[in-house]
Amino acid sequence: AKELDRWQKEDVVDKATALKIANLYEIDLNAHSEKTSFILKLVAYLFFALAFFTLVGAYWEEIPRMGRLVIIFGVLALLNFGGVKKGKDKLGTATLFLGNFCYGAAIALIAQIYNISDEPSGGVLLWSVGAMALSFASKKALLVAQSLVFATIWFVLKGMGGEFAYEFVVFIALGAYMLYKSDSAFLAIVLLADIFFYIVSLCARI
Repeated sequence: AKELDRWQKEDVVDKATALKIANLYEIDLNAHSEKTSFILKLVAYLFFALAFFTLVGAYWEEIPRMGRLVIIFGVLALLNFGGVKKGKDKLGTATLFLGNFCYGAAIALIAQIYNISDEPSGGVLLWSVGAMALSFASKKALLVAQSLVFATIWFVLKGMGGEFAYEFVVFIALGAYMLYKSDSAFLAIVLLADIFFYIVSLCARI
């Protein structure tokens, strides 16, 4: 699809010929533009989230405790229910992707509101488990890969604290199962990197 788009722009083939080639080889001409649109939407959502949290953060200390909780759970509900409602739509995936980030921020903010002083790895583990549960339920490989990245951060934090998180293999197994069920290059890269990292860390510990 990408090559056909380029050929049309360079006047190598006209639109009618490009359509004939696409039909002959079962090529989706809209696939490339849809992928580009999805990436742009994802970036736009991330910038929107950053702007929102910057704005709220400027007045955070002035907001009553109950008001803070309403904002936190309201944002999470809006993103997660919105993403689930969109279903298999790429906009739904982008919304849930952003929701996973906001879930981590919510854990940190709630800990700050109630003065919960725990080691950072505990909060990151809760973040990883929650994100993985939602991602696995949605059956979206991109979200599972994102959750694996969160779990990797937890694994590193545990290692920095002098502990080896053997439980990390559970996240790897879930990622492998999702890769078996889907075809995602991004998930494959993250999963292979995690497997390599886990084996190297285990060998170093032995």
